[in-house]
Amino acid sequence: MSELILGDYPRLMGMMAVVVGKSAGSPNVTALETLDIDLESTQGQCLENNGLVPFEAYSGLHPDLALPHGLGCNTYLRTHGLVGDNSWERWANSAIDQQVKELVVGVCAAGLAACVSEEHSETVFITRRVIEFLDFVDDTDSWCLHLSYIKSHWSYLAPEPYHAFYDQRNIALVVCHK
Repeated sequence: MSELILGDYPRLMGMMAVVVGKSAGSPNVTALETLDIDLESTQGQCLENNGLVPFEAYSGLHPDLALPHGLGCNTYLRTHGLVGDNSWERWANSAIDQQVKELVVGVCAAGLAACVSEEHSETVFITRRVIEFLDFVDDTDSWCLHLSYIKSHWSYLAPEPYHAFYDQRNIALVVCHK
């Protein structure tokens, strides 16, 4: 018998067990290959997300992931006019340095406000996906939802007005070189 993981417990009680947001697990890739389980399949995604089926698996690192019901953060941003090869990186994970009028990406943007507006931030995206899940399930469905917001996991970048809540003297700036 193998060890049970988070999503196994509600499933053993007959519940649908899903995740919206971040729930990165570490699947045994060797076992998946031995059992011929594709990591991109529903079963593989479930094993990668702590036994939970991703309704919207979102870690910020894979903004295009859209299995099995996922929209993907890039698709969401693009439908709201926030375009780019990687819309998440361009808008949610970037800031404009007003002193040099230049786009700054990732941790190098610490201390700056994110380009994305609050209305289309990662937090709002995940909240909307939870509401869509609640609309998706039937009143007779038995379910367990693990909701996990990515922020403040990467707390170095927030949209306005939240960016202004932090005293810049308390933010450690990272020196980044081109």
